[in-house]
Amino acid sequence: MFACYHSLETANQLCKKDMRHGPRRPALPEPLVDLILQAFSDAVMLAGLYTLMAVGLSLGFGVVRIINFAQGEMIMLGVYGAFWLFTLVGVAP
Repeated sequence: MFACYHSLETANQLCKKDMRHGPRRPALPEPLVDLILQAFSDAVMLAGLYTLMAVGLSLGFGVVRIINFAQGEMIMLGVYGAFWLFTLVGVAP
């Protein structure tokens, strides 16, 4: 809205001209937009993890007809492995 104008009068005229159509809503601050995008990305990745866990459990139970309780341990080992790879080596999950 405020560009680089050569005179203050020109800027005031343009501001008055813009206000005829009603006040403008202020834009969201950039850190808030980044926070919203990060939260959405985290939610999608967590939903993907839950989906993979559910598919693994249902496939295992559907084939063998026995609930595999050790699958939770394997999932946690994979999660901890990804955490330590990211923390120590810098590999993105």
